Amino acid sequence: MGFRLPSIRLGRIMGIPIRADLGVAVLAVAVAFTLGSQLLPFAFPERSVPLRWGAAVVGALGFVASVLLHELGHAVAARRHGMGVRGITLWVLGGQAELDRLADSPRAEFDVAAAGPAVNAALAGVFSVVAWWIHQLSGARIGPGVLAWLAIINIVIAVSNLIPVAPLDGGRILTAWIWARRGDAERARIITARLGLGVGVAAIVGAVLWAVRSPIDPNAVLLAVTGFFLVPGARSDLISAVIRRRLATTRMADVMSRLAPPVAVDDQATRVARLDDGTSRGTVAGVVRWTHEPVGFVTVASARRLDAPAASMTRVESLMTPVRELARARADEPVADVISRLELFSTEAVIGPTDPIVVEDWDDRRVGGVTPVALAPLLTPPNWWGHTIIDSATPTG
Repeated sequence: MGFRLPSIRLGRIMGIPIRADLGVAVLAVAVAFTLGSQLLPFAFPERSVPLRWGAAVVGALGFVASVLLHELGHAVAARRHGMGVRGITLWVLGGQAELDRLADSPRAEFDVAAAGPAVNAALAGVFSVVAWWIHQLSGARIGPGVLAWLAIINIVIAVSNLIPVAPLDGGRILTAWIWARRGDAERARIITARLGLGVGVAAIVGAVLWAVRSPIDPNAVLLAVTGFFLVPGARSDLISAVIRRRLATTRMADVMSRLAPPVAVDDQATRVARLDDGTSRGTVAGVVRWTHEPVGFVTVASARRLDAPAASMTRVESLMTPVRELARARADEPVADVISRLELFSTEAVIGPTDPIVVEDWDDRRVGGVTPVALAPLLTPPNWWGHTIIDSATPTG
């Protein structure tokens, strides 16, 4: 979600690793300075300077703790729905609970998103009650004053996060609502991400116009910061949602090429390199020995990786994938499922980038083939607004 500073590990809470980048320290110092030099001297001029600064430090720590508890709310809700939590990272504009997967239902999406603001709303209530209780019992003013300030801050955190655009929690809640009505999770995420982009750009443009009229107005800076927070986060969500939807709605039959005529195990790789069915998806050919039943499969891409002298001295048998080791896919299987099952494009990939994936129909007849490298264009990021045209057979989301 945009530029991040280096982070340090703070420890674990409920087994969840907690990290914070250096911007959090800068933010805490800025909050403490604002409280100690401006707000508390104005509200409690009769109190000593050391007392005011001590209260300012407590307020700054309470602010950071409120952000952390917000993210822990997301993490606990995610665990209740079976999602793993890799860790929580605090940064200058908030925090992020890193989950191992997305929600698998609108209810899970809603619960995880709403948990963070709900925690802040509860904290606001607790801080308010405790502030009132301390003031009633002891007559103290500066302590309850800091607690009241924390209550207000938590209300601000909750309300601002409920704005219904990505990447905010309100955007996730809107996603859950659209998902429940339309039945399409990624379409819902695309809509809220586009809303986030639009609001973010509007905020940046508004900040520029504001700054032209009033160059030193801090509200213009705040508006610009809001825009520069929303735009990269919404853009990242949009790219991910478009690609996930594209992979989920594209079937293997849409991207496969027809099987090329078979080649013999003793043929040279140059013959395979010359095979071409007119597509750019990586032709796959069966390799036969004495019968017509293939003993393996070879791809044009694997042969074309060799230079001309090497190809002329390389037998097809050394390039082929034996039938017993063959990666297979159903013609109507979503590309997303194949990528997940074979762990393609990861360090744990089951097959190499130019190895064959043979596509079969429901009668186990081999009807085509494709290579992982030929599936790579499906991972191409969309344009700024989320539209991509790869080819006529590929949905764009």
